[in-house]
Amino acid sequence: MAKQVVQCVYCKGKGKRSYLEKGVGGALRGEPTYEFTCPVCSGRRKVEVEEPTRTCGFCGGTGQSKRGSLATCPVCKGKGMVTVIEPARQCPACRGGGRKPGSPLYCIRCKGTGFVTRVRV
Repeated sequence: MAKQVVQCVYCKGKGKRSYLEKGVGGALRGEPTYEFTCPVCSGRRKVEVEEPTRTCGFCGGTGQSKRGSLATCPVCKGKGMVTVIEPARQCPACRGGGRKPGSPLYCIRCKGTGFVTRVRV
């Protein structure tokens, strides 16, 4: 499989992430309390992915386990893309969403990618 170098989606190509502290009532304060090196690209701003790739169904291409979270996506490891062996189709169990319907867990049938490989009979 060919490899492709793309901009890191987890840090948006900055090489660093900022942490906003939650204040009273859970509201986020506007000023970052600290910055840290991106755990996905290790500050290099780019990541390597194996082709063919598709947008990760579990995180929707954000690289985060849930919106606004500092945790990386457990499916794509923060890259926002997953390698899918072609030919592939949308997972019928999760309808491409990568999550078990009504649950925060990833879909077991597609392993959270949102795609299943077509099996020829």
